[in-house]
Amino acid sequence: MNTSEYDQVYGFSTRKFGAWAEEYAAQHLARSGYTLIERNWRYSNVGEIDIIAKQGAEIIFVEVKARRTLKQGTSLEAVNLPKLIQVRKIASAYLQSLGRRVERFRIDLVGIYVHDRKIELKHLQGVKLWT
Repeated sequence: MNTSEYDQVYGFSTRKFGAWAEEYAAQHLARSGYTLIERNWRYSNVGEIDIIAKQGAEIIFVEVKARRTLKQGTSLEAVNLPKLIQVRKIASAYLQSLGRRVERFRIDLVGIYVHDRKIELKHLQGVKLWT
């Protein structure tokens, strides 16, 4: 990442930084062989899923979190149990909206940390919920 790109990204408002991170994650997924299906799919007043993608026959629901500082923990630490439960509810609503049974699906997390003129991306596949 060159200096001007870094300064621009680092100076984004919180909303614009989040949108940039979702786009960065979507590009990563596409380069990794995923087919992007939806972006920011909203379910009523429950919330939205950042990215819905497909890999083979499996549907993947992706939550993206990004950080410019670690003062409040890493980006992946920001995805707590209530957030995962919310993502699961929205994923269930999306699957029902398809009108057909889907056998294979999972929830992935993409964490992005922008610092020292670098971008670190971590992709956790198949996050499990223990409720």
